[in-house]
Amino acid sequence: MNPAIEERLRNPPPNSAIARARDFGIDLTLLIERSRLTPEERVSRLQREMIALDQIRGKKDGRRETGDGRGERRKAKGERGETQSQS
Repeated sequence: MNPAIEERLRNPPPNSAIARARDFGIDLTLLIERSRLTPEERVSRLQREMIALDQIRGKKDGRRETGDGRGERRKAKGERGETQSQS
């Protein structure tokens, strides 16, 4: 992250949108922390958090509700629904 942007997030100017967001309750340190990660690290972290939430909810098999009462299995990393063509 650009050091100037990080400094602005840590010490926002008075009455700025960033200051209003902080005053509203937005945790700007999370924004700073997440922006330091690569996109791949962000996706990996999100996947781990989703799995942890499913375990908390008791959905240990990786199934999520689809809204119609049926469960839909979450695809594992690298798993695709399409078939690969043979060359």
